[in-house]
Amino acid sequence: MYFFSNVLAFLRFSTDFRVTAGAFSEAFSGGFVGPPGGIFSRASFVIPGFRPPSARYPNNATAAVVEPEVAAFVTALTRDIKSSKILSQLFDFRDTTGLEFAQFTYEFYLYWLRRWKTDDPEIAAEFASRPIAQNFPNLPLDPMIRTHGNVYGRFLYTEEILNQSNAQKLASILSKSLMESAKRNWNTRTDSKYLAIGLGCINFLSSAVRMTPAKGWKLAIIFGDSFLMEDILFGPGDFYIQLGI
Repeated sequence: MYFFSNVLAFLRFSTDFRVTAGAFSEAFSGGFVGPPGGIFSRASFVIPGFRPPSARYPNNATAAVVEPEVAAFVTALTRDIKSSKILSQLFDFRDTTGLEFAQFTYEFYLYWLRRWKTDDPEIAAEFASRPIAQNFPNLPLDPMIRTHGNVYGRFLYTEEILNQSNAQKLASILSKSLMESAKRNWNTRTDSKYLAIGLGCINFLSSAVRMTPAKGWKLAIIFGDSFLMEDILFGPGDFYIQLGI
């Protein structure tokens, strides 16, 4: 069902890892510089005025590509975030370009992929970040909530942790982790907002799953795929097929 299902089928899920978030915060206290120059270069093939039939009816298309358990998780997380003034402000990146957020995503997940001893972490970090740079001029509140909900909901679903009966509870745990991270990490620095979300999500993830090298790759693929899915289902008018070169 997933865009990269054939890849994910080969990932194995052995466990024995615990993460601590403080090291990343300390390592990047001086800010981040993003990936090496040119890493997000691309050729864009635009089909003017064309949208796939499913994209005209995003609700129907979403039902076809997102499991009900994941949809319930996203719905609950959306409600929790929008009911909180702090979290609503935290997730609103309407004044931030996709490229800026992609640069942080690359550096952030590269750090954790290395911690998880994932093979070829630079390539995995590109899987996670490149769709953001290529498809989003900015990142308003709703796309940010949906994509992060889909990323972590889909990941937990593939781990056979998320189900219909615990979707709301898990979403509540994630929103609480995000709130705690915002209080600790969000300050006047622009990149502190990115860091608050990233560490809130990682703390939530590490409380539910012991990460392994293979699971690091799986998370990177799901992360990038979820942003690509968001653009196709809910993005602006034209449908873009973009290839990195």
